[in-house]
Amino acid sequence: MSVILYEYKEFEGVADALVKIPELEQVVMNNSYVIEYNSQQMPESFKYKFDSVVGRLLWYMYVANNVAFSLQYQENTDIFTPEEDAESYTVEEAMDKFLSFFYNIYTNNGTVFLGSDWLNLARDVQSFVLSKKPRGYEDGGTIANSTQHFRIMETDTPIYKEGGQIDMDL
Repeated sequence: MSVILYEYKEFEGVADALVKIPELEQVVMNNSYVIEYNSQQMPESFKYKFDSVVGRLLWYMYVANNVAFSLQYQENTDIFTPEEDAESYTVEEAMDKFLSFFYNIYTNNGTVFLGSDWLNLARDVQSFVLSKKPRGYEDGGTIANSTQHFRIMETDTPIYKEGGQIDMDL
């Protein structure tokens, strides 16, 4: 496991593409934090809109990615860098990138630097993306350049033989 450091223009490009997914708006705007925030008494212009929530989420994920990388590798990174044009992604590419971003906001020991409200929203988006991009791993996936197939499963059965070797006869 490692932490990949992404540039802000990548996060911004993903945000730009994700807001083009009409079904995602319902997921985001029905998130408990967004509902609670928008229910507060404030001017309508201050309330979260779909694009502003997604943009803010990706900004916080960018910061969390920088902190996770800095902590993991004990390197200082610059969070506030000169503005660059956002990367351009298709919706499919953006969904793949979002999953990678989600993975890379955690350090190797599982520490994440994203507030629980925003982390739960990121999990909602992750669940949506995974529902739109079934990978088929639960039915066995294929590793590139390999004829071997692997099945991911939940089991209470030990998968190791004596001596620490994996039991391939399961």
